[in-house]
Amino acid sequence: MGDLLSWLFSFFLLVAVLATILYQLMCLADLEYDYVNPYDSASRINRAVVPEFVLHGALCFLHLVTGHWLMFLICLPYLYYNIKVYADRSHLVDVTEIFNQLPWEKKIRLYKLGYLVILLAFSIFWYGISDKLLILISETTCKQSYVRLEFYYHSGAGLLASIGVTQLMMSLANGVRELIKKEGSPQHRESIHFF
Repeated sequence: MGDLLSWLFSFFLLVAVLATILYQLMCLADLEYDYVNPYDSASRINRAVVPEFVLHGALCFLHLVTGHWLMFLICLPYLYYNIKVYADRSHLVDVTEIFNQLPWEKKIRLYKLGYLVILLAFSIFWYGISDKLLILISETTCKQSYVRLEFYYHSGAGLLASIGVTQLMMSLANGVRELIKKEGSPQHRESIHFF
């Protein structure tokens, strides 16, 4: 339940960061097609930049605290870029130079958008894998379960950090031991194959 709540919170944070990037792109497109003046466009974009940085920082912190190391490492380059831009004080759009910088600003936001969409796909895929790994307890002995989990780890979910996978496999093996002690040795259990 806690993993589901942390995933939902990170999902909504990621969607919020995506929304701020899309809002900035819409403001730049409105400026490009001369629907708004440069002052209004720059002020709208500048109001959305710092919340984007804060939301992404909160997302990285959430991944770090909940122990999703791979997602944290995937988020880290974007966080580094945001910190670097903020430290250089080049995160705000200049009203007088916005027309000259328009293609560059659009390109930056499009790269950010692509990066975040890939991160969203990883997030959805990652939750699906972690959910299925918890259901994989399907063999009659602990050793067979451990071997099966190790096979799944090497065949498709190689993105998992080895320390986290070892801990996950050990906790699943302990769960299988307790299940066998409680229910005896079941003859057939349904196995869920997802690769």
